[in-house]
Amino acid sequence: MLQVLTIHQGWGTEPVHAWTKPTNVPYCLASQLSIVNFKVYHGTKDDQELIAYILQEGLALKSISIGFGYVRVNSKKGQRMINFISNETIFVSVTSHP
Repeated sequence: MLQVLTIHQGWGTEPVHAWTKPTNVPYCLASQLSIVNFKVYHGTKDDQELIAYILQEGLALKSISIGFGYVRVNSKKGQRMINFISNETIFVSVTSHP
């Protein structure tokens, strides 16, 4: 039973462009996943699509924690990223590396 998912691309590394939307929603995502920790969110199209998919299909999701790496939360890019992931039904926590 998957309740916590941690996605880690590494600080300062190039984003991975390997996510593809599955044809069927995994049962664990739809009914069991409650916490997502996205360690380094680069704001790429793949990152956005993955987060959007998790937010849309994660019916049991209670919180999502997203690390922006070296993108400052109060920068224009940081604010765009926050606006993209904002969700009224779950707790969203964002951090950036000092």
